[in-house]
Amino acid sequence: MDESIKSLIRRLRQNPHDTYAKELLKDEKVAQVLLEAHLPQEIKSIVKKEALEVINTENLDYKEKSKYFADVIYSLKTIDGEDLKIYVLIEHKSYDDKHLPLQLIKNMTALWSKEVIESSITPIYPIVIYASNQKLTLKSEFSNYYKIPENLKKFFLNFSISILNLNELDEKTIKEKYRNIYTLIMTLRIIQDPTPENILNLIKSIETLYNYKPKAVYVIALSYIFTIAKKDKNTYIKVKKQLEGGNMGSLLDMFIEEGLEK
Repeated sequence: MDESIKSLIRRLRQNPHDTYAKELLKDEKVAQVLLEAHLPQEIKSIVKKEALEVINTENLDYKEKSKYFADVIYSLKTIDGEDLKIYVLIEHKSYDDKHLPLQLIKNMTALWSKEVIESSITPIYPIVIYASNQKLTLKSEFSNYYKIPENLKKFFLNFSISILNLNELDEKTIKEKYRNIYTLIMTLRIIQDPTPENILNLIKSIETLYNYKPKAVYVIALSYIFTIAKKDKNTYIKVKKQLEGGNMGSLLDMFIEEGLEK
């Protein structure tokens, strides 16, 4: 097996939810769904989605990054050839984090610090995927945190925040609007509620895509599933039984032979 896959599996075992969600966010189809659903029409009308690239966030120098969940940066080009970045952050903590808006500013500033400022800097549009089971208090406009009259807000720092709140998604919305990122949504719901039912539903969503992606994708998925299922013996038994009877049965055999389920 490729060493890069083995390295990813080791990271999965140390930090399974973060690592797996980030791998899903790197998928181009996932990116396209997020952009279609959450970019304002004014931005969608000027970007070339086919020029999308994923930027590695591992080397960014924001010190408190480890306190937050998976993030990814999509780099785009406008129809005029100018650069544009979309910053996606997943928030999953079990408490309402009042510092999240400030963290967004810090992380975007870290991106800008990599650029040589001449006449302009790359505009960044933030998207927050809210996967916490706590009530959302994040505001969609940063200026709404100021306790000043509306007519004065234009003089102070402001930016819009697009929010995907998983607590507001019903099955109909998921199927109509977010069908191609169902696996990501199920992964984040497991973080909220790691029940056997949610884990088995995740397996079903992954199996519907089997044979459509490189096998390495499913090896990573299996590693994630086993990592979270092993925390409970009964869950592990149910998960293994469903995998044995599903599309990924043959891959499961290889996975077990290599000792990757341990």
